[in-house]
Amino acid sequence: MFPAASPLDSALALESAFQAGLHRLLAQRRLAGYILCAANAAADPAVRAALGAALDEQGHHHARCFARDGCADAGEEDRTVFAGMLELGEAALAPTQVRHAGPFEVQFNRLRALRPPRVSRLAPDSLYRPFDPDGFHFNRPFMLEERFWEGDLGGRTVSLYYNKYPFARCHALLVPTREAGLPQYLDRETLVWVWEQVSQAATGLPDLLLTYNAFGACASVNHLHFHLLRRDTPLPAMVADTWPVAIRTFTAPEAAWDAIESLHAESIGYNLLLAPGRIWILPRRRQGSVPLPPWSTGFTWYEMAGGVVTTREADYAALTADAISSALATHHVPWPA
Repeated sequence: MFPAASPLDSALALESAFQAGLHRLLAQRRLAGYILCAANAAADPAVRAALGAALDEQGHHHARCFARDGCADAGEEDRTVFAGMLELGEAALAPTQVRHAGPFEVQFNRLRALRPPRVSRLAPDSLYRPFDPDGFHFNRPFMLEERFWEGDLGGRTVSLYYNKYPFARCHALLVPTREAGLPQYLDRETLVWVWEQVSQAATGLPDLLLTYNAFGACASVNHLHFHLLRRDTPLPAMVADTWPVAIRTFTAPEAAWDAIESLHAESIGYNLLLAPGRIWILPRRRQGSVPLPPWSTGFTWYEMAGGVVTTREADYAALTADAISSALATHHVPWPA
């Protein structure tokens, strides 16, 4: 079902596996697959071009089904999202727009507004919550359809899932040893392992970036996973001299792990960025402890690193660097002594 070679071997391998999986999902003619493909097409012009008329035909097909019986064979979540897409009309497939406000990156992503929040809207009192086999997780049978690769990577079985509501190029979710049902709580061995995978991929994928939302730091699924994406340019926090939160950078996973352990000990939320040879750790106030500005859907690793997803055109046009900096500053928390 999946290519034998790892998609992290090269840019071509990743793009080929990514696009092949989208074509497979469209061929199944399921509403969930169409929504995923439409959102990825909006996020990346190359995906939109690759899917072409097949995507448009699927949209018309599901619109007819929705008019007939509400797409009764689809899941409730997908029916709700598709109803929102129909309300948006042609704008639902409009490309994501991106601009800069001072050092910050701002995007207008209509479909992200339709994304279910899941656990990212909870206000947890801890960074650890046991894995819930009855909750939402990547082992659910319907979720297995959203993988585009699974195989051995550095001695671990890894599953690569599409991000159903992406905001980056080749935006995927990397789930190590998914069948073990590990919660979203990082350990030293996993940090070292993921550092090694990013380092080994650097030759063929120099623009690869892996990121991590701790539980309580806007992770939407309590099942161990990383975000995987490609960036033509660094995120603002990766090149800034100063930042509104107490970011630290590391050039070795062991030193980074010592810092993460100190955050775990104090139950301080954090987000990670991992690029070849470098780890950025951004400690932050836990979700639910800081009121969100009306233009924000939540402060994930992307917002903490200087990118903002807006879902209303007026917010996209009006958002200023000062407003973003102030919102970031409310998430500041000092490093443990």
